[in-house]
Amino acid sequence: MVVELEQYEKRIIVFIDILGFREHIKKTIEDKVSFTNLKDALNYISQIGSVINNELYEEHDKEITVFSDSIVISYPVANPNNVFSLLMDVVYIQLDMICRGILLRGGIATGELCHKNTIVYGPAMVEAYELESKSAIYPRVIISKDVFTIISKINNSTDLEIVNSLIKRDRDGQWYVDFLNQGHEFPPDEFLFALNKAKKLIENEINKNKARSNVQMKYEWLKSYFNEVVGEQSNLFIS
Repeated sequence: MVVELEQYEKRIIVFIDILGFREHIKKTIEDKVSFTNLKDALNYISQIGSVINNELYEEHDKEITVFSDSIVISYPVANPNNVFSLLMDVVYIQLDMICRGILLRGGIATGELCHKNTIVYGPAMVEAYELESKSAIYPRVIISKDVFTIISKINNSTDLEIVNSLIKRDRDGQWYVDFLNQGHEFPPDEFLFALNKAKKLIENEINKNKARSNVQMKYEWLKSYFNEVVGEQSNLFIS
């Protein structure tokens, strides 16, 4: 089937990539658990791409493209509330993947984009990719400054408050999706399960990678973020 693309349109886009994909591949050679976890994660990513025919997605003009270990999702910016939809997509994906022992890194941008089924290109795609590859650094999905122009157009104060609750400013000034702080969006037992999985992953990887400073710093960042979310008084706090 030939997909016809008429022209660029203004869209908001997220590009998400599996962090340390090569290392995950290496682990699968000798470790059956790692093999299963990565297979399940890639199946999950594939399933994300298979739901684009859902009527709800069509209603919002949502597009999803999945290739290898990457996910691209976009919405038109004509409706500023689509920012919320995109942010929640990221929250759900990040939480699901961390339960599988997989961390994600990504970038959210806005601008000119052609996105239809498996075809996606344009300046917004380039910016989202560069945010992920050059600026995100840690297991976070960071947000371009231009996205805040769209957020400022949300007229309903309640909707604006909800969107602002989904993002957090980091110490380096970057804004990112505050995915670990959204327990109210999930059944309590499911969210607690995700937090416990995250804690175990962080502790194991920090102990395992003490000699690898570049990997260690990513998990130390995640540990700091995790501890901010759970609080010092929590039994989940990582010392």
